[in-house]
Amino acid sequence: MIGELTVPKFKISRVILNSVSGEALAWSIGQVTNLGTSPNNRPIILAGHRDSHMQFMSKLNIGDKIQLMMTDGVLKTYEISKLNITDKPELKISNISINHDSLILTTCWPFNASKSGSQRYIVLAKSVNGIR
Repeated sequence: MIGELTVPKFKISRVILNSVSGEALAWSIGQVTNLGTSPNNRPIILAGHRDSHMQFMSKLNIGDKIQLMMTDGVLKTYEISKLNITDKPELKISNISINHDSLILTTCWPFNASKSGSQRYIVLAKSVNGIR
């Protein structure tokens, strides 16, 4: 466990694991680590299955708050600023206006599909006021 994601609006809490392997995602959500950008400019990217741990993403709206506490014990609050659907499973960071205080949630799309596809649902959230 490397952290905890909380969505106060829905009283949801999820453990964050340090991997997005199939085994890890069977248990919870995971942090994507290989972004190809410098460590200081990396947003936090979390991924999970749409039919289990990330099912709540279908109910999120722009303006909703998300809280994140990593193992350093610092609680950060983020506000959703953008919802997007991509046609490819790879997330192009360069196409999204982000900084190191951004949080990105991703899961498969559409939410009610019975088979896995290439589309992804992306939630972009910006830090509200840094550390709380």
